[in-house]
Amino acid sequence: MASKLKIIYRSNSHAPFWVVAGKSGMWEKNGLEVDTSPQLVREKAVDSLKSGHVDLISGNHHNLYARKAKNREDFVHLAQVANNWTENRLVVAGGIQGTRDLKGKKIALEKP
Repeated sequence: MASKLKIIYRSNSHAPFWVVAGKSGMWEKNGLEVDTSPQLVREKAVDSLKSGHVDLISGNHHNLYARKAKNREDFVHLAQVANNWTENRLVVAGGIQGTRDLKGKKIALEKP
């Protein structure tokens, strides 16, 4: 019996990956039955994951970083299939409203 997975993707740039994976027979070769569908509304995607209606979200990592920082919600990020980010955000502690508030503070960043 195949393991069943429900996957939703948040970004249309992720759709080709899931289509190719399905048409290649990859799921069947690995004993999986996979249902993929779009869910372009980020909050609905997260609610579906938290309620157990889906097993995986593809293309929603930016939203989850903020939720983890603000609400301490625990999510696991496995990988990403695209790297065409158009939205960059700075996640900071309370009291920092803009770059001028960073003067004299220690800052850590990841080298691209």
